[in-house]
Amino acid sequence: AMYYGHRGAGLNQPPPDAIQEVKVITSGVAAEFGRGSSSISTVTKSGTNEFHGSLWNYFRNDDLDARSFFSSNVPKLRYNQFGGTGGGPIKRNKAFFFGAFQGMEGRSDVVASSAFPPTALERQGNFAGAAGKVPVDPLTKQPFPNALIPTSRFDPVSVKVLNMFPQPDRANGQYVAQISAPSHNRTYLGRVDYDFSEKDRTSVRYFMDNPFSSTPFASGNVDGYTGSSTANRTQTATVSHTHTFSSNLLLIGRI
Repeated sequence: AMYYGHRGAGLNQPPPDAIQEVKVITSGVAAEFGRGSSSISTVTKSGTNEFHGSLWNYFRNDDLDARSFFSSNVPKLRYNQFGGTGGGPIKRNKAFFFGAFQGMEGRSDVVASSAFPPTALERQGNFAGAAGKVPVDPLTKQPFPNALIPTSRFDPVSVKVLNMFPQPDRANGQYVAQISAPSHNRTYLGRVDYDFSEKDRTSVRYFMDNPFSSTPFASGNVDGYTGSSTANRTQTATVSHTHTFSSNLLLIGRI
């Protein structure tokens, strides 16, 4: 709920090793943070007079996961979060650089189990054994004889839509689907700082976040019908200047 990048009011957080400071605001959020009732802001690291860097790879899988009640097997899970940072001097005591990269790859299965699609007989118009009321002929306002709708009365558009739905795969008429839902993300961050004096520093930073995710059951419970994918590339460039008046008084300008 903290991400409002699609509304121009926020970004995903930078890679963990690129963060120097985290600030959490839960009330009284200022206008500079845009929409939302709370805010998480971060300050990214900058380079120093020494070269430093880091590498990481965080991995998760389904080896210790349990099978859900409706799944025939343990849903697949492969998750990798990897990246690195590096920073150092361009000119000692004057100019510095810092950069970071993070990638995320997710390969997991999503299970949907709430669908009860039409049976083979119902697809033929035969509702004799179906639960509920007998279908009514909209022309005569009377129930169809023997709860059987003639195929000549089938609407061609409805037939095409019906063919997009799978048939039940459980004895009780239920349809359970376990579908792969891949996702990935690439995050890039670059920063350069220049000290004009001990009291004046100018910083230039570029940040790009490029996530992608797929949802097989975006607004339904059968696969191949209402699936969707989301890609939301976000880029920002920031130039700021900080002047230090004293140990407890700063002036910061940012565009």
